[in-house]
Amino acid sequence: MLPTGKVLVTGGDNGTSSLASAELYDPVTGTFSATGFLGTLRAFHTHTLLPTGQVLVTGGSNGNSLASAELYTPAMPGTPGTWTATGSTTFAHNQQRLIVLTHGPNAGKALIAGRSGNDFSAASAELYNPAAGTWATTGTPNTTRQAYVATMLPNGKVLIAGGVPAPGGTLSTAELYDPIAGTWTFTGSMASARNSPAAVLLTSGPNAGKVLVMGGYNGSTSLASAELYNPATGTWAGTGGMAAGRFAHTATLLPNGKVLVVGGFSTSTGTNVASAELYDPATGTWSSTGAMTTARGDGHAAILLTSGPNAGKVLVAGGSNATRTAQLASAELYDPATGTWAGTGSMATARVDTLASFATLLPNGQVLAAGGYGGAYLASAEVYDPAIGVWTSTGSMTAARAQHGMILLPTGQVLVAGGPGPSGGGPGPFNGTSSAELYSTSIGGGGTISGSVTLAVTEAGTGSGTVTSSPSGINCTSDTCVTIFNVGTVVTLTATADVTSRFTGWSGGGCSGAGACTVTMSAAQSVTATFSPIFTLTVSKTGTGGGTVSSAPAGITCGADC
Repeated sequence: MLPTGKVLVTGGDNGTSSLASAELYDPVTGTFSATGFLGTLRAFHTHTLLPTGQVLVTGGSNGNSLASAELYTPAMPGTPGTWTATGSTTFAHNQQRLIVLTHGPNAGKALIAGRSGNDFSAASAELYNPAAGTWATTGTPNTTRQAYVATMLPNGKVLIAGGVPAPGGTLSTAELYDPIAGTWTFTGSMASARNSPAAVLLTSGPNAGKVLVMGGYNGSTSLASAELYNPATGTWAGTGGMAAGRFAHTATLLPNGKVLVVGGFSTSTGTNVASAELYDPATGTWSSTGAMTTARGDGHAAILLTSGPNAGKVLVAGGSNATRTAQLASAELYDPATGTWAGTGSMATARVDTLASFATLLPNGQVLAAGGYGGAYLASAEVYDPAIGVWTSTGSMTAARAQHGMILLPTGQVLVAGGPGPSGGGPGPFNGTSSAELYSTSIGGGGTISGSVTLAVTEAGTGSGTVTSSPSGINCTSDTCVTIFNVGTVVTLTATADVTSRFTGWSGGGCSGAGACTVTMSAAQSVTATFSPIFTLTVSKTGTGGGTVSSAPAGITCGADC
């Protein structure tokens, strides 16, 4: 038993081979969770709890007797994560989105785009390289915008839509970023101009692969309408509208494929609202679901939980109250099975992050909240543990900021960039900073905060095809695709050749041959799938004589006709 009260289980034999995996048993929840892997496959070994709180693992066998030993260091409760400054962006950014690229030569890098410059009248885009900790400019967007939505498409391109241009107004236009060419091109415009809408990539129903955009502000009223973007045609089509117009709301894709929309500001009531609605992608219609216990909007957080007893529920925290006169520290959980809300632990600090988000899901299933505005710009950060429903303080950022970009990187670190702060001149929307920083969890050599690692899939050869993964994450049609998985995840890759090609085999990641490729994510992995073209051989017979034509290998057998 560890000092945390949890029980560590490592290695062993599954009847086929020795194991390197490890798990933690939590007696409070009665559940197991993955933790850091052993460095060596081993069974019949010993565990010894040391006075330091570490566990000494010695000896055992993996077919041969082992003399090696290793130390497990659990992440102790209350051990904070840390923030470190990283390279600054070339331009100041505010109310911009960060998104990690999954295709092309820059897969794994983070893209930030939109309005920038000292007066935010210019358009710019930059890429963050986690390996080097530096930013580099990439193609320039065609329109300056902020308060827009950004969505990663299945083909690896990035769709940005709506928002506010310089010096003001509301946009209906949309653009696509091509990560291979590093360029931006206009695509079809929405039927309605939308400031601060929300967007979700649908994964089920007849519109799977399309982007649902709903709500927003058109310059005079909050919108209830919704539209679908089709990446195959570059066009938008209307779909069912919400019962209530709203903007600065959140939209969360549920495990059942439906979309949960929560809160936001309504011009018809002049308040932030507590109502919530569900979009059914199978029918293209909305239905009401349970309302929150507290009205909230202007930048609350909504995160789908993936671990603990509340896995599959949606955590909503912070935001502004109904009258927009105070920031909220409260949080609540939405249960899709019952359509109801229940309270959970409140944050230590009330915070709102207008038009952006102050929270992200960590690789271990916990939720990090950092920065925002709570009467002043905040540097503080805290972590929500879904197993026990409480928040605990963690390391503060090096700079107070709000309206910043925040995203989990393939390294398992969290990147925060831009946003106004004390040096930005106040809470106005046109102030910003170029500073950026990284949050790192205190893993401690394989403790309870298990990291995430990258899986890179490269398509090689002169043929073409698609590589997909189970669990989902990889959907690769060309070049290199990168996604992140929790340590210990077993990923199965499947290659499907196009009609003009054939799949010739795998390399890397321990895979070979042309069957399915199974990769255990004990570390970062790279796998190559090779496709070759299929060429057609045509044989024609001429002359007045007779005869047959055959081939080796078999395939051609020409008798009277070919």
